[in-house]
Amino acid sequence: MITTLMKHEWLRTRGLLGTITGAALLLVIAGTALTATGWPGISVIGVLMLVAALGGLVPALQIALTIHYWQSSFGRTGYFTQSLPVRGTTIFTAKLLWALLISLAGLIVVLGMLCAAWPVLAGQLGTERNPFTVISQLWSGYAEVVPVPLLVAAVGLFVGMILIWPIQYFFAASVGSEAPLNRLGLGARCSSSSACTWSCRSSSSSGWPFCPGGSGSPTGSSAWSAGGSSRSWPLGTPPPPTSCRSASSPRSSW
Repeated sequence: MITTLMKHEWLRTRGLLGTITGAALLLVIAGTALTATGWPGISVIGVLMLVAALGGLVPALQIALTIHYWQSSFGRTGYFTQSLPVRGTTIFTAKLLWALLISLAGLIVVLGMLCAAWPVLAGQLGTERNPFTVISQLWSGYAEVVPVPLLVAAVGLFVGMILIWPIQYFFAASVGSEAPLNRLGLGARCSSSSACTWSCRSSSSSGWPFCPGGSGSPTGSSAWSAGGSSRSWPLGTPPPPTSCRSASSPRSSW
């Protein structure tokens, strides 16, 4: 039954999701073209367009599905959904699973568009143009000082923090539409969303100290030990090679 309901979700939302994805793709193409010019001001606008498209695609898809969920469950057309001979929990599960699946698909699309636009961005930044080489360098650099299972856990935590957004949105839409909160109108959804957001942030932040760089200094650096002393490097860059670390004296300071 859940598979059938998810099929109907696909039929009802494919046009909306396609429009949002197409708009993001057009922004990426236009932003890449403007960035490639290298002209002052114009290239900055191109970078901003890329950031807006890549950073806003997944949240836009999630918010659109949340609005569709609220309209089809509690809005004017909610009577049709509630009249189906299916348990409410089954309908909710199908809609939430569809939102999670679209979130994963959107994340993959974002990574693909980023890889496609990276050679142009790298040309402006003066870095390696091959995105796969950059990923390999970052991974191997961190793998020298952080266990691979911990790196995998960090990636999983990052993906989980993205997937938790539709759960928060659906929770706010559901709780805010029930009495007595529904008397507050839009304020009920906002208050429910705020309460859920702070609760999720409090619980999810407890995992960051176990992630690479999660327990760094306030200046934004992570530390590693070599010869009994502590070293640090800025977040977002791979740690120095092993040869540099072994050649350093434990008594020297960075």
